[in-house]
Amino acid sequence: MGNDLPTTRVSEVELSAEVPAERVTAGVHLITVYDGSQDSNGLPLTVHDPDSRIPVPLSPARSEVLKNWLPQFKWNGVNNVTQYQIQVLKGSSQIALYAVTPQSAGCGEGLECSFISTKVLGAGPYRWRVRTVSPAGYGPWSELAVFNTPGKPAVAPVLTAPVSGDVISNWQPLFTWERVPDALSYRLQVFRGSTAVVNQIVTAQQAGCTYTTLCVFKPSRMLGKGPYTWKVQAINPSGAGPYSLPGLFNTPPAPASAAVLLTPAADMHVPGWQPMYEWLWSPGATQYLFEVWRGGTRVGALWVTAKDAGCTADNKCEFTPGVVLGSGAYKWRVLAVNPSGSALWSNWATFITPSKGIPAEKVTPLFPLNSATLSNWQPVYRWQGMLDASRYNLEVWIGSSRVLAKSLTPTEAGCSAGSTCSFTNTVLLRGGTYRWRIQAVNPAGKGPWSDWQSFNTPTKTGCGRSGIAGGGQSG
Repeated sequence: MGNDLPTTRVSEVELSAEVPAERVTAGVHLITVYDGSQDSNGLPLTVHDPDSRIPVPLSPARSEVLKNWLPQFKWNGVNNVTQYQIQVLKGSSQIALYAVTPQSAGCGEGLECSFISTKVLGAGPYRWRVRTVSPAGYGPWSELAVFNTPGKPAVAPVLTAPVSGDVISNWQPLFTWERVPDALSYRLQVFRGSTAVVNQIVTAQQAGCTYTTLCVFKPSRMLGKGPYTWKVQAINPSGAGPYSLPGLFNTPPAPASAAVLLTPAADMHVPGWQPMYEWLWSPGATQYLFEVWRGGTRVGALWVTAKDAGCTADNKCEFTPGVVLGSGAYKWRVLAVNPSGSALWSNWATFITPSKGIPAEKVTPLFPLNSATLSNWQPVYRWQGMLDASRYNLEVWIGSSRVLAKSLTPTEAGCSAGSTCSFTNTVLLRGGTYRWRIQAVNPAGKGPWSDWQSFNTPTKTGCGRSGIAGGGQSG
């Protein structure tokens, strides 16, 4: 191995020599063996960098079967390496290749290195090996170690509820089944006839059975009229197990009886144009379709849930729609509905809204009044609410220019009959003298304008005048 290395005479094909490490360089060398009379052929000898010794896989090895699909690789650490490469194979295909520093593997020379796979494996078997990386390059791969992952679930889940034709209390059932060992998720299928209406993968965590024996899950889909069947299959990264035996259940039936209307009815004269409607609760109904007609024309059709109508067992439902009617004779009806279907329509009920309902009285302004001087440029307008008003028209003028025209419902003005209505405009006025008025309106027409009321805003401040941009509408 060089002219200055010692010569050892042998009579066997095996040979050995102790040579100081500092006298050996990495690379390929030739060994010449003498038989006493002639030279043999030169024999190649490869000397590796002593800093790149081959690491030894510790675990998993020897066809070990893991407890999960994220193996923790362990090997012995070597000195003076910058990285380790871990290769995972399935058959002859590379599944993963990791680059791991000694620091992240928590090891040094003579210590155990450890790294947890970031890739979820599937069904085994697998092989893995490790090699070093140093400034001199890649070291040789270690021997391959063999391991296996857990098998796919071996047993079918056992369904616990609903089963045996149970009639459930709603249309969004809670499904329960027994946990299957080694299952990480479950496929839940719900059928109506031969049609799958739910086909969902549910993790063990979502079903609350990662560590408990009973899995529980409620799909978000609302079911309709039954009957239904359902089944569950346990799944893990190695595959899917057998399906459970099917469970049978039914949803509640459609409402059996039509709604009974209470008021308004029998040509009742209602006091306004937006009456409140009342009817008796229909057992099993979750919502109602509400219709109002005038002659042969439907003027309103709205859905209202039993909850929004305040319906409870043996109690009445109440609903005031956002439809403002005109003057005349009307009829209305209600259809009780749930996800399984509907009952018959209720009988018609009739009522009459005021036929001469144009507001006759002037609205009473409350503030600002009598040339009041305000402290800012954004007044709050207040007036007395009226029984027969469904809207209010508000105007503000300066000189011959209208600077504000607003139409407000009683709700927007925060008032009802006899209470105080108010409105605050978001646009600042200029300094000056203004006048304002208010008018009550309903479907029958417009009432008279109130008397004008005047007020003054500050004419200037230390920072100058504030005001609205541009001019108003001349009157």
